[in-house]
Amino acid sequence: MNLKEEDFKLFERQVATGGKQQNVSYQRFIEICQDIAGEEIDQEFEKLLAAASGKDKLAQAETFRKLGNDLLNLRKYHKAVEFYTRSAVWAPKGSSACGQAYANRSAVLELMGYYQECIQDVQRAVQNDYPQMLTFKLFVRQAKCYKELKNLSAAKASLEKAKRCIEELELPEEKKAQLSSSVEKEFNESLEPKARRLVETYPDPPLLSYGKNKEAPSLSSAVSISHDANFGRHLTAARDIQAGDYVLVEQPYAAVLAPECISTHCSHCMRRSYSLVPCENCDWALFCSEKCQEIACEKYHKEECAVSSKCFKVIDEMNLQRSCHFIRIVSTFGLKNVLDFLSKATEENRDARTNGFSADGIYKSDAFESIFNLVTNLEQLPLLMVYAACTISIKLVKCFDVTDPVLESKLAAFCLKNLVALKNNAHEIAHTHLGGPNRVRYEVVGGGIFSCSSLCNHSCNPNVFRTNYGTANVIQAIRHIRKGEQIFDSYKEHFAFDVKAERQSYLLDHYHFRCTCEACENNWGLVQTLPIHPQFSLSKDKKIKSLYDQMITATFACADNEMPVTDSNVNIFLKVINTLSNSGSKALLTQTMQGAQEDLKNYFKSRGNCIM
Repeated sequence: MNLKEEDFKLFERQVATGGKQQNVSYQRFIEICQDIAGEEIDQEFEKLLAAASGKDKLAQAETFRKLGNDLLNLRKYHKAVEFYTRSAVWAPKGSSACGQAYANRSAVLELMGYYQECIQDVQRAVQNDYPQMLTFKLFVRQAKCYKELKNLSAAKASLEKAKRCIEELELPEEKKAQLSSSVEKEFNESLEPKARRLVETYPDPPLLSYGKNKEAPSLSSAVSISHDANFGRHLTAARDIQAGDYVLVEQPYAAVLAPECISTHCSHCMRRSYSLVPCENCDWALFCSEKCQEIACEKYHKEECAVSSKCFKVIDEMNLQRSCHFIRIVSTFGLKNVLDFLSKATEENRDARTNGFSADGIYKSDAFESIFNLVTNLEQLPLLMVYAACTISIKLVKCFDVTDPVLESKLAAFCLKNLVALKNNAHEIAHTHLGGPNRVRYEVVGGGIFSCSSLCNHSCNPNVFRTNYGTANVIQAIRHIRKGEQIFDSYKEHFAFDVKAERQSYLLDHYHFRCTCEACENNWGLVQTLPIHPQFSLSKDKKIKSLYDQMITATFACADNEMPVTDSNVNIFLKVINTLSNSGSKALLTQTMQGAQEDLKNYFKSRGNCIM
């Protein structure tokens, strides 16, 4: 929706009558926006729904299939798979177009060496009205894949199916014999993949160091939830913590894919998949397996399916991920439960440290209450951004078809609160690509909302690092953290690699605060301005100097496409970093130690979601 300047000016004046921005409730923001632009939002909602409903799905499916063919001819196999998947999504289930999409995708999967996935797509093509005169070719492809997988009995069975299909064709017997002979010959040829098959690992999350925190089970017992006037709610070390320790392991309350990953990754587990199958009732949720689809439907998708289908039609791409996140949060708890909760919820002041805790005093990552009570910092947002979020919220809740206008307004107020909270509290879910000239590449595939992870404040000199195991957030210490010190993550910017002015500008634009961390307050320089080596007293530090020398040797000995930190030498890096940082974080202010920390982070990444 194009925001009209005169509407915003009116919104601004009406908000001002309530005093300061922080004194205006979410409900009041929605009511003001509804009075000003409600009718226009309703009209746009209906217009966008009607326009999307008029699209020719068969034409869309054919367009994507032809684009897939073009990419296949260019040998861009991964992108070809993506476009054939899109074709299968748009094609009506059971149609010939759907069968052709799966058949074409199976051909690419065979070329890429994804034999099991190819076998599955052959079955899908046959089940979706693939032309009978060509079906024998699919069974030959399937037979060859079974042969490569050493399943000879299944290979022979598929080959026999191919021959039976030929026999059923209305062709001269001589032509049938020729086809059967060519099928036998093709089956006996070896397959040679045209692309290197990627090795992908999505390990289970590790165990917390020092056991679970009794108050917040996603945290280690080495970490406490604290609160003060300066930092608000935050995490502090309850004991000395060593580099490498796992201080947080948390599953998201809700997680959604980035829009650009919908055709390449599973909607539930977020793993990359080359044989995604769409939900039968919507065209945006795709799953890598029946298991993922069953879990998703049981937990949230049965309720979100129709709602999100409308969302994709009426919400612009820039706001799509946050909007889908809100829908999934509501669907996970259940719309009825959310409406009941909102009808009873009050804006009473609760203890700032324990806000969002359960009645039994536990801060649970899987509890709706903990998500509902996340800090939004609404007062720090520009009012124009608040107005834009109000218009999105009013439009988005229409997708739920809530008939009671009072409850619809309350849901819109919660949506506004959630959209604002997601801006500061959603965390990326990513996969790490290893190898190649850049050695490590981080691919963001989606985002999740994590109540405990959101308690980590930012520093441009962080003492922990976050990575993903599946969809779980895992936070590890990257240096020694003394008891009582605050746990600091980085919201992307780092003093050693980003100029202070750029860091401050980024944080102000994206998170609406001015950073006052030690690196900013003391104007620490970029890595190239730091001393190269730390200072050692050879008489007292011979042992650590020896380990340091081994660490430096490992760093310079590895090839450009290798990682310096490995399973065999990680303890050397940890020992050096722990020993030096035990005397304070400034001990790491050298080029080699900042490099060692970056190498350690890359090692931590490689232990999580990893693609090689």
